[in-house]
Amino acid sequence: MTHERILAAFAATDPSYLASCLAQRQPGGGAGSRFLAATTLKDLQSVAWEEYSHPAISSSACGFRAPIRGRFGLLRLVELVPQTEVTLSDPKSTGNVEAVVEGVLGPEVDFTVLLLGPDRASGKEVVWTFFPGEPIMPSRIETRDFPHGTKVSAAKALELGLEWAKVG
Repeated sequence: MTHERILAAFAATDPSYLASCLAQRQPGGGAGSRFLAATTLKDLQSVAWEEYSHPAISSSACGFRAPIRGRFGLLRLVELVPQTEVTLSDPKSTGNVEAVVEGVLGPEVDFTVLLLGPDRASGKEVVWTFFPGEPIMPSRIETRDFPHGTKVSAAKALELGLEWAKVG
């Protein structure tokens, strides 16, 4: 049942969106969590996913977990030297910024999380995202207060209420 559900969600998801998500997660990809080895959509569709709950998964999403190794693409801001420069970024145009720190690697993890949820237009269950490592609560710091690209210290990001920095 789980396997069929996941296959149906992949089939209902915009292929260009899936390609973009997959490219972002490849070794050497952009900032954030990445797979340790090159991974294909077929790999993601054929792996044995298990249902997974976590407090950071929203009630409208359904989580799954599979043994796909990767590098967790986040660090707690408190682990950085307070003067470390971070960039406030909104790459997905959510209206909220996240902190990004360059030149730092996150820890290796032995699992990947897949989130499914309803498509806004069709209501069908689709792939929202997938990433190595634990989910985190999204930022609520609005871009209107701190536009995309704003540079601040790690200490200032903590003052603003951010807890995590995406590694790049």
